[in-house]
Amino acid sequence: METTRPEGWRTSAGYRLIAPLLRLISPEMARFIRFGLVGGSGVGINMLALYLLHDELGLPLSRSAIVAIALAITNNFIWNNFWTFGATGIQPRRLIQFVAVSLVGMVINLIVLNLLFAAGIHYAPANLAGIMVATAWNFYANSRWTWGAERAI
Repeated sequence: METTRPEGWRTSAGYRLIAPLLRLISPEMARFIRFGLVGGSGVGINMLALYLLHDELGLPLSRSAIVAIALAITNNFIWNNFWTFGATGIQPRRLIQFVAVSLVGMVINLIVLNLLFAAGIHYAPANLAGIMVATAWNFYANSRWTWGAERAI
């Protein structure tokens, strides 16, 4: 199979500049970076849906947040499954585990969001804070439990 990289690409100046940086990134760190990029797309979906549902449609904040989080969970599962963790298909067990982990993350997000909102912080930064706290839980639990069994083999 042919590659799209030109012959000798590893000796190019650009590669020589970034190669030391690439060696510093462990496989787990690369996975976390991909997880973060996927999460970033989920944040965008979450924030847009929350704005549309709460501000534009006038739904209550918690209901809007639950729908927004559910949309982000769906996006994140698909991207994490195939890109972050390199699965070749969707296994029902993995989907159930991801949703279970994400539901715990949703509760964490909602607690932080509502506590900060009650303290007078606008819902958007309060939601972002909730997402950040939930992300730490989600990465740890998903990398160990949801996709961890395949890596341990």
